[in-house]
Order: sequence, then C-alpha cells, then structure tokens
Amino acid sequence: MKKYFKKLTIFAFIAMIAATALGVKAQSAMTITNKSYIYTGSRKEAKFQTNKGYAYCITPHKTGPAQGTSLSYQSKETTGGVLYLLSSAGTSDSDYLATQLAIWQYDSNYLPDFYKQNSNATVERSKTLAKEAAKYSSMNGLDIRVDITASNGGKLSKTSDGSYKSGPLTVTTANAGSASLKLTGAPSGTKIVNGSNTTVSSVKGGTVVYVVVPASSAKSAANMKITASATGTAKWVERYTTGSSQWQDLVVLVTEPKTVTCTRPLTLTPESTPTPTPTPTPTPTPTPKSYYCQKVGNDYYGIKGKKVTFAEFDKECNEHYYCKPVGKDYYGIDGKKVSYEQYDKECNRHFCDIVGDTYFGKDGSEVTEEEYADQCFHICEIIDGKYYGQDGKVTTEDDYKNQCEAQIVDVPDTGAGDNLLFIILGSIFLGTVCGVVSHKRSLRTSK
Repeated sequence: MKKYFKKLTIFAFIAMIAATALGVKAQSAMTITNKSYIYTGSRKEAKFQTNKGYAYCITPHKTGPAQGTSLSYQSKETTGGVLYLLSSAGTSDSDYLATQLAIWQYDSNYLPDFYKQNSNATVERSKTLAKEAAKYSSMNGLDIRVDITASNGGKLSKTSDGSYKSGPLTVTTANAGSASLKLTGAPSGTKIVNGSNTTVSSVKGGTVVYVVVPASSAKSAANMKITASATGTAKWVERYTTGSSQWQDLVVLVTEPKTVTCTRPLTLTPESTPTPTPTPTPTPTPTPKSYYCQKVGNDYYGIKGKKVTFAEFDKECNEHYYCKPVGKDYYGIDGKKVSYEQYDKECNRHFCDIVGDTYFGKDGSEVTEEEYADQCFHICEIIDGKYYGQDGKVTTEDDYKNQCEAQIVDVPDTGAGDNLLFIILGSIFLGTVCGVVSHKRSLRTSK
C-alpha cells in the first residue's frame, strides 16, 4: 500500500471533514464483529472479522482494537499490491496469516523477528505472496472494460446475394464476463451473426461478429449503432481507523458490480442502381450497290464489280472459259488463259499418252516415264530415242534390232521339194519367224 496509508490521523480527520464539505458520499463505519487469534508457537496474530468482511492490520507496530470497536472510514485505494493480496486471500487461518504477513512485507517491508527465526510453510508462502504483490503494484480494481473494434470504418459492403454486411467486429472485454450486443437505428431484419452465420445477442470476449442487413431492407442509407455491454466486479481497498495512535488501522476489500458499455457507429450506404441509358438506334448508312458478274441495263460488271466491256464480262463471268477454247485463246481448269499444251494437259483426258514432257498412264493420270513404260507396254517401238523390245521394256538398239527388226527370207515355192526343205531349215534356224516380217513402228516421237 502506498505511503499515504502511513499519514497521521489528523490528516485523515481533515480529509473526512473536507469530503463532507464537498458533498462526497460518506462511508459507513466499520465494526469489529469478531476478533480471534492465530497461534504460531509463542506468538499470536489477531484475525479480524467486521461488518465489511475480513479486515487486516496495516500498521504492524500497533495493538489491535478489541471486538465491538467502531472504526471510521479514512481512505480508498483502487490500485496496488495490497489490492492484489486481498483479492486473492483465503479465509482459513493459514491463508489469513499468510496474507497478513505478506501485507506487512509489501507495504512496510516488515516481518516480525519471530517469523524470521521460526520460518515455516506459511511464512515462506507469505514471502512469495509479497513478491507477487510487487509485480501487481499497478493492478487496477476498477479496470473493467468492453470494446468493439470495427474494421473498414464501420461501413457495410454489398454481398453477392444483394445484402449488406459489415467487416469483422471484434468484441473484447477486461475483467468482465460475456458482452451483450444491441443494435439501434438498423433497418428491419438486420441481425448480428458470428463467423458461422448464426444469430447472436451475447458473446465472450475476443469473439468476432458481423452485422448483416437483408437485401429487402437495404433500400436507403442508415446510420446504425452497435453497443456491447459487460458487467464485472469492481474492487478497491478501504482503510479504516479508530482515531487512536495506539490502535491499528484496518484495511478491507470492497467489491461492487460494475457495468461498462461501448458503442460503435455503422454506416449503410446502398449502391445506387444506375438508370440504363437507352442505346440509340444507329441510322443505317446506305451501302453502295456493287455488281459482280451482272448485267445492269446496258452495262456489264466483271468479277471485281467494276464496269467492263462485254468481251471482258463474257471472258470473266461465263463458265465456258473453264477448259474451253475461246477463239484463239485457251483457258485451263481454273479459268485462266494458258498455252494450248497446258490446256490440253489440264482439260483433255489422255490414256497411255505423252503430252510434251508429261506422261499419262493407263488411267489417264500423270505418271513418271518409268511408270508410263510399265503401264503402257510399248512393244518393239522407238519412242523419244528409246528402244522397247518384245517385252515392252526399254532395251539397247542392238537388242531391239535382234528382237524386232524383220529377218528377210526369200520364200520359195512351197511346191518344190527343195523349197520345202529350205522352209524347214529356215524354221529351224529362225525359230518361229516365218516368211517376211517387218516390225518397225513409232507411235510418237518426242520433240
């Protein structure tokens, strides 16, 4: 306890007079309802019970007042280590003695020599309590708080379903129980929900909640308020005195329920629905007429839509210019002007024929020279300087002569016996060749 607990009685008396003059509520007197003793070996300590609860001596060098003694209110202390010690004190003899010794050690740095010389578990416990009290010297028994932290400045935002929802609202409390929640100025159907989207009206400290306005009610702006209320127990220490310099001053813990509130504003600003601007119907731009391969009046238009002569129109647009000769001009399969050779090649079907340097097979398709030779079997023919034998394959000139050129044999009168013999001998030497045979033919000679 702070040093003002050690002030002289006269100052306490002056303070009470001043408080009365200023209209401060006067405290009722303390009366000792029971005074017993706690014995420890050859030493005893008084244990005070009063009309205000268990009281403890704050002046260890003085004699304690007797039972029935009335003490007057002197001062009030809402913070400090003595407040911590009285808040955690027990009522058994050992608890009471440990608290009493701890108060003397913390407030007056005093421990009777008897306990220094005869330390026991209770004395050691009092030393521990005194050290803890020093750590809690800033403890405030009136520090009961509730708070709401609103993200996004308390503005509600539109969700995908058209409703409006606040950002996270974190409710915190200090030295208080659960906080009750209340909305004011909210549109119909507005609710407070937790993270599971469950409607809540009371939450523990540290809980995050949200305020949701249904889409059907979010038609106009609204300034709402959310209020959290929580109740805790306020604690403080009161000091009482007999007014005698010989008798002890006593301190007692006083508790009182205390409700605290916190209010935060919330803003609903519905998004305006823009009025759709009608899209003007574009005025159609006249499209100039174009004529492709058409006769308009006495005019002719070609394949590019431009006016042409009749001859050009007829040439560009009439289908007889595909694989057909027109006058002295020839047009191929794509309607373009080509040479006669190209026209003949593209437009006429050739079977086992040669057109220029192009060979056509037996089905009329273009083939290689070798494929042409294989397919068309030029037997005993000379084509483009190449010799084809009796089997239709290309051979040498000598082989060609041996195979294909005629063997001239005079044919005698078969009626004479010697002529008949000559024919038989000729058959033997010439094989199946009889009579006069001449086989020298070229269907086509290359240029």
